[in-house]
Amino acid sequence: MIEDFKRQIPLLIQAYAGETGHSVASVIAAGQMDQDTAEAFRTRYLAVRRAIAKMLIEQGIKQGVFAADLDPEIAVDLLYGPIYFRLLVGHAPLDVNFAERLFEQALKGLLVRNSG
Repeated sequence: MIEDFKRQIPLLIQAYAGETGHSVASVIAAGQMDQDTAEAFRTRYLAVRRAIAKMLIEQGIKQGVFAADLDPEIAVDLLYGPIYFRLLVGHAPLDVNFAERLFEQALKGLLVRNSG
């Protein structure tokens, strides 16, 4: 499942760096003023993607890859929240370098630590 995230996160960042990202940001922005738009985004777009990521995290917990006490919902936020933050705020680029650093840094906090 780590390889799934390692492949998926850069693909998402690449998509969000272009027109797809502009569209997603526009829908999120519109959702701030229109509850129906916000709800549609959450249920039709975001919920499915979060469910898949959460399932992968839960598999990793069962397999002992991720810490047993890891909250899958928060783990998904840790992995994907920075992508949406950069998409919406635009303070730094969505690029391959960011994808690699995000994945590496997020995993440091999520993986089981070996004692010793």
